Amino acid sequence: MHINGIAVSPGFALGQVFLIEPEQTKLSPDQQSTNNPTGEILKLKTALSQACDEIQILVNQLNGSGRKDQAEIFEAHLLMVQDPEITDGAFQAIEEQKLTASAAYKLAADNAALMLSQLEDEYLSARAADVRDISQRVLQILSGKKAFDFTKIPSGAVIVGYDITPSQMAVIDPKSGRLRD
Repeated sequence: MHINGIAVSPGFALGQVFLIEPEQTKLSPDQQSTNNPTGEILKLKTALSQACDEIQILVNQLNGSGRKDQAEIFEAHLLMVQDPEITDGAFQAIEEQKLTASAAYKLAADNAALMLSQLEDEYLSARAADVRDISQRVLQILSGKKAFDFTKIPSGAVIVGYDITPSQMAVIDPKSGRLRD
């Protein structure tokens, strides 16, 4: 089989293909509305704080292992998690539309990603992927679901995915396809 794509490391690879499916949080109708907006606002604030803590740990690990370029990506993610364009929109949707924290945050982040993706500036347009990445992190925290377990990647596998996020790539060693130490 021959697969074309964008390589994250130089050279070519032979091995078992390991497909990373896109992580997308889908909300059922019962997960979309609330009678307790105050509780949902608190949930979202807590999830945003936890996301910031997780990202800061990742920044520290990347800086500590000499991967400052990658650390800078996640420093930008820290700012995006706290971006009032997204957070204020989510809080407003909770208060006015009685949406759950998950539904409101997904709506606000999806709107921000869509707006960025439609910009003509290629650099800014590419930031839509970062917004989707941080959105997925926050939504996973809110849902209590764990992120993909990268220890399941077999040794020597060729990692393939439609859109592998910066958060996913930061934990994968491109030389071995395994978790970074």
